[in-house]
Amino acid sequence: MDTTHPKDLAAVLARFVSVWSSSATADHAAPALTCMELDALLELFVTVGALDAAAEWMDAHTVNEPECEGHFVPGTPPNRPTMPL
Repeated sequence: MDTTHPKDLAAVLARFVSVWSSSATADHAAPALTCMELDALLELFVTVGALDAAAEWMDAHTVNEPECEGHFVPGTPPNRPTMPL
């Protein structure tokens, strides 16, 4: 049963973005995420307008994995070729 009200959802999303948009969090956690996990997080950031956070997480994710380049561009929907619809 979903008891979340729209204004509650907005507050929850704002808190989530506030906590998870930290560059220290991105630097620590992003390299451990799979590309599909990262795309889901980036899509959330982009949807709520947190483009800087999305770019920060993408940069942190690709530091040790240059082959991951180009699967997401902030401001556009992520490329999710293997994610089920």
